Amino acid sequence: MERDRYAAMSDIPTIGETVPGFEMSSWVGFFAPAPTPPPLLARLNDAMVNVLKIDAVKEKLAALGLAVAPSTPAELAAMVNQGLAVRGELVKAANIQAE
Repeated sequence: MERDRYAAMSDIPTIGETVPGFEMSSWVGFFAPAPTPPPLLARLNDAMVNVLKIDAVKEKLAALGLAVAPSTPAELAAMVNQGLAVRGELVKAANIQAE
């Protein structure tokens, strides 16, 4: 997760700098169906990482306001699980109920 200022707008403080302790970010991930074999996941991840290393791709994504931060399937799973845990606590604290 990005906790630093966005390089293209380095003069704009992060939310955490404005409200100490607050952290929120967004990200984009590439997912495959659960039964996808691990060797295929590894190949797909390698291909995605290689594409994200291409300068033209990084530049295009930066122009859209996205910072490239390739990771592994395990790192993505950890981010998803952490996000679910944090948001789950927010839902509980706010006593949000499904309708």
